[in-house]
Amino acid sequence: MKRVGALLGAVVMVVAAVAVRGTFDDGDSDGPTKSGGGLLCPTDLRDVCELAQTSPRIELAGTTADDLVENEDGSALDGGIWIVPAAWARLVIDERARLQLARDYEIVGQPLASAPVVLAVWGERAEQLAATCGRPVDWQCLSEQDGTALAGGDRVRTGAPPIESATGLSVAAAQAANLLGATDYATNDFDGSFNSLASRLASGQQADPVTTMRTQGPGRLTATGVVAADTIDLTTNFGTISPVADVQPTVRVDIVAVVPTGGSLDGGVREDLQRALADAGWSLPASGPDGLPGGSVLAALRTFWNENR
Repeated sequence: MKRVGALLGAVVMVVAAVAVRGTFDDGDSDGPTKSGGGLLCPTDLRDVCELAQTSPRIELAGTTADDLVENEDGSALDGGIWIVPAAWARLVIDERARLQLARDYEIVGQPLASAPVVLAVWGERAEQLAATCGRPVDWQCLSEQDGTALAGGDRVRTGAPPIESATGLSVAAAQAANLLGATDYATNDFDGSFNSLASRLASGQQADPVTTMRTQGPGRLTATGVVAADTIDLTTNFGTISPVADVQPTVRVDIVAVVPTGGSLDGGVREDLQRALADAGWSLPASGPDGLPGGSVLAALRTFWNENR
């Protein structure tokens, strides 16, 4: 499919992001001031970064992305290093190029770790949905059945991490890819039928959907999008939660280090981060395409998800 420009401009993207910060920010964005060589990490990678460096700066991935896109002189990182999923790095780099700003930031070295986006669903509900949809449960099936009652009376409800979080953008990209049946989608594919289905998925954003499933049961959430690294603990008193990793097309989350152009990541810090990510359930860096679209398409997707949260 032919790529086109972003669905909405950077200004709209920023306004939408600001509107949700109060909802999803956990209050930890007032961390230590950025300093040369320091780590800057999303709130949901706090534990990983704190194992690699004392007092890293912690804030929403979307907040950092906006700062880096808007900053014209390239000083937003102040010599620091942003540890983040590649989707956010791609958004920043491509949006700055679209706005004809200098390429002041780049991904340094290979990814630190990887994990696929999966669909975590209650086993019994997956069987019921598969019978209803006539195929294995996927995002399109869940969206089509949104709000309908299953056997036992529970209604279909789908969760997702907040789009402004570290992994939320990648999960949304995976959901969109499944609805559109391809990973090379563009903003002109966001038409009426897509918008109707995607808005139902976007409305399921919440701070910790896996914990919601585990603690509140299938009556609260039928399924959620999540990265495999966050499915280490699926213990529950309500039944079995099954991570489905083969929803097509598949999308992978790579954790990368973003630095000011020409910068580097200390080898010791890289090793510490990789150990911490492994302990948190992330796998060794994977090779090959990650299934994500370009940064400007991700920016448009982010805007849509924010408008329909």
